[in-house]
Amino acid sequence: MHDTEIGAGGEDWDVLLSFLPPDWQELARDTGALKPDLAAAYFIRGVEKGELGRHEEAIADWDAAIRLKPDLAYAYYNRGLSKGKLGRYDEAISDWDAAIRLKPGDAEAYAGRGAAKHGLRRYEEAIADYNQASRLETETPKGSE
Repeated sequence: MHDTEIGAGGEDWDVLLSFLPPDWQELARDTGALKPDLAAAYFIRGVEKGELGRHEEAIADWDAAIRLKPDLAYAYYNRGLSKGKLGRYDEAISDWDAAIRLKPGDAEAYAGRGAAKHGLRRYEEAIADYNQASRLETETPKGSE
């Protein structure tokens, strides 16, 4: 398969999921956030590229996933991670903002945004995000967010 061509559906979807860690497989199957479509394929390929440290390529895949499925919170979340790792903190904060807008109960999104704000030396704002992440983590049972 050419690197820019992705297709996922039917049996191919199960094969694609089999390459993911179990927690990502569970996310794809149980949350309803991912369906066997092109956006999910771009999303998953972005995850793999991010794991390999190929952050610019991962960002491009998450851009494609977001164009196809603008409400895919996890694409914003992961794109924020990669942008943060590249030191693009302002852009990362925009992605975390989008992830939080789509999933306001996601403690990890607040923690990620806090880390990006820390990178910009916006320490009071970072503390506020970390505090919110902590509150959400203690208030929300795992798996119910």
